[in-house]
Amino acid sequence: MGKNSLTKSTRGKKASKKPGLKSLRSKKFETWKPENPYAPRPDTNADKKYTSPELTGDYDPADAEKIRALLFKKFDLKAPEQTGGGKGPGGKGEEPPGPPSGEPPGKGGEELPLSRGMLGGIIAVALVFALLIGASIKNMDNFYIRQTGSVLEIWKGDFSPGGREKIAALPGAKAPEPIKDEYSRQEAFALAFDYYIKKAESMAEAEQLPDLNAIRDRLEKAKQFALTEDQKKLVSERLNRIEFLTLLYRADVAAEKQTRQGYKTSLESLEQAKELGPPDQDMQMVEQRINRIRGKLEKLQEESGDKGDRK
Repeated sequence: MGKNSLTKSTRGKKASKKPGLKSLRSKKFETWKPENPYAPRPDTNADKKYTSPELTGDYDPADAEKIRALLFKKFDLKAPEQTGGGKGPGGKGEEPPGPPSGEPPGKGGEELPLSRGMLGGIIAVALVFALLIGASIKNMDNFYIRQTGSVLEIWKGDFSPGGREKIAALPGAKAPEPIKDEYSRQEAFALAFDYYIKKAESMAEAEQLPDLNAIRDRLEKAKQFALTEDQKKLVSERLNRIEFLTLLYRADVAAEKQTRQGYKTSLESLEQAKELGPPDQDMQMVEQRINRIRGKLEKLQEESGDKGDRK
């Protein structure tokens, strides 16, 4: 074989290379179908030769007889079942159909969807849940007290049969004797209300300058436990009194600066104290202070002229 023939042979092999994956994907392949599809010959006697299997063939003769009796038994759903020898479905005094012969009543024919034991278990579980929910709701209205050293604690029941939540701790308070298993809302709140009211009173009666912020804090806590209208009115009046005294103190501090802005701030505090509606005696005192501060402000403005405030 010469060189030229070898070259031609190699070129021919390169020209007939295998198709690429891209070209194969673009090709379409038709579904193959035989020219003469196979078709079985119809058997015209197939229906005549077929026989259904015996329904009760797998049962013993006694059980098979029971099943047949149930399958062929007729029920009239339109006519309600009557007792006491009433008329049957035909209205001619016939007895209602009973179980097949040889079977005790209640054991043959139809069976209940649930057994009596299972039904009793469901009822028992439902009863337990009802009792738990009832106990949880009742516990939400119960209150409890506990003496822990020198601290009297008040607890409130939550939505669980034995759950509790502490709502107050009263240092130095003593529980009433004897301690009951549970208390009403009124009884528990009265303990906390009286405690905080007495604390506020003792602070106000101190020989030293009373801490108005501390007194206000005790009154605000007492307000949380006020249930009756008298209790709410008492707390409101005492809070107004604390606010009144606080405004007077602010007015005095601002006036001591002896500046135009100080006198204006003092007048604003006195006007706010006046709006709280204090008793007549206190109202007269507020009016006197207002007039006095206004006089000082006018005098300062006359003395300063256009020179500004006096420092």
